[in-house]
Amino acid sequence: MRPMLSIDFGNTYTKVALRPTVDSPGVLLTDPSLKWDDQLNACVPTLAACHEHGGKAEWHYGTDVMRFRENTPGLTVYRNWKPRFFTATPIGSTVSTRPAPVLARGTLDVPPGLTAEAWATIQADLPPDRVDSLWVKLHGQDGAAVTAQTESVEETDLDHKNIGLGFFRWLREFFDPVCRKHMNVPASEIPVRVSLPSFGCVARAEELLKEILSEAGWTLDDRVPTLPEPLSNAIGTFTEGINAVHRSPPAPHYGQMFQHTGLLSRMREAILADGPKTAWVLIVDVGGYTADFAMVGLDLEDIDARIDGRIDGKPRLAHHSEAIGVTDLDRRVRDLLSATKQKAMDEIITDPDQQRLESFHKNCFGHLGRHALRRVVIGESAKEKRVIREALAQFAEDIADDAEGFLNTHQYDRIDDLILTGGGTMIPVVREVLCKRLNHYGVRKAHFHLLDGEKLPTSISSHPLNSTFVRGATAIGGSSVYFDFAGV
Repeated sequence: MRPMLSIDFGNTYTKVALRPTVDSPGVLLTDPSLKWDDQLNACVPTLAACHEHGGKAEWHYGTDVMRFRENTPGLTVYRNWKPRFFTATPIGSTVSTRPAPVLARGTLDVPPGLTAEAWATIQADLPPDRVDSLWVKLHGQDGAAVTAQTESVEETDLDHKNIGLGFFRWLREFFDPVCRKHMNVPASEIPVRVSLPSFGCVARAEELLKEILSEAGWTLDDRVPTLPEPLSNAIGTFTEGINAVHRSPPAPHYGQMFQHTGLLSRMREAILADGPKTAWVLIVDVGGYTADFAMVGLDLEDIDARIDGRIDGKPRLAHHSEAIGVTDLDRRVRDLLSATKQKAMDEIITDPDQQRLESFHKNCFGHLGRHALRRVVIGESAKEKRVIREALAQFAEDIADDAEGFLNTHQYDRIDDLILTGGGTMIPVVREVLCKRLNHYGVRKAHFHLLDGEKLPTSISSHPLNSTFVRGATAIGGSSVYFDFAGV
């Protein structure tokens, strides 16, 4: 079986994982120049920048953007361009670089189950991005319908496609020497999958990204070129990158792949001690652009069974994404500050140095401390600290609301394992609120990453999750041998 690459196309960072052979562990591709991710050296900033000088415009991507100094004349940095693949307006954008196109309200026909008057009221009361998202959900995310309704947008808004083409071409060239080192072949010759959030105009984004990847010189996997991001995350966390296959008939060997999750001991409990026959695992991944939720129900008496169908009347696999992430948190905090400090935050968001933004997140969101931005200090007064804490708390509650909404939609009433991944779950208050809010579902164990010396104030048994899987489970999961057989 061929090697496999997997791309986790994130709003803040993009990660690439490699599965060298069918029985090799999946690993994140690393480079010493990647210094923003707790020494993993695997997170590529999803950055693009246009530098206009001498009457010419030059585009730069990823780590190449770091070559520029802050406030370089003629430099425009684009950090939040990924959302344009999924909706007509940049969601959670804090800095507008040009007028954002929106879906013409008249092009959105009345969704099934609503009257024209009710739909008109919704369009008048909700922000445009929420209207677009709701329209897609009510239409069941029908690819043909979404594409037909958004043709006018594609004709006038091509920037995100061109930026994506440049970024993915740069990404392939960046990882070519890394793949040659591992496999003695360039990245362009290894089949690749890309993971997409379960949000918005997924069908349109899927087709566009496949087109861009091919044009950028990648070889798309001919079986499963795109994957739901929450499912990739779930498989990556469950297996911790282990790949194993039964030879006859060929199928994933889940007993070996899931050996680090505690599932084998639960299987013995189910068989010998008449314990629960199923294990329900909720994965919450809070990234820069979306919060992704996935529930997986594992049959402890038949661990090799495919993750499909239903158990106890509930789907064995369900996943959903909401447009809320760290980018949205940046906007919320910014809006609470004075005009001078808002300007300072705008500058850090458009600064080519990703380290400055990471330091701000760690100091203000992680440690609830002070952070200097040029000549101003965020969180310097008791009042400012209080409003930032309140914004963080509300953000965490909103994430928890979305998690419970997802569980209620599918009528899940039990969680055995809660797995928290993504940069947003490295914010202490987010972890704390999620564990407290979801505890009444009977969580037996929570898996998450703690800061040094941090203790989570909860009675839930906890399991430390290292940075590799907090940051890269989706990329590692996408390279899993599971997807060669799952027929996703």
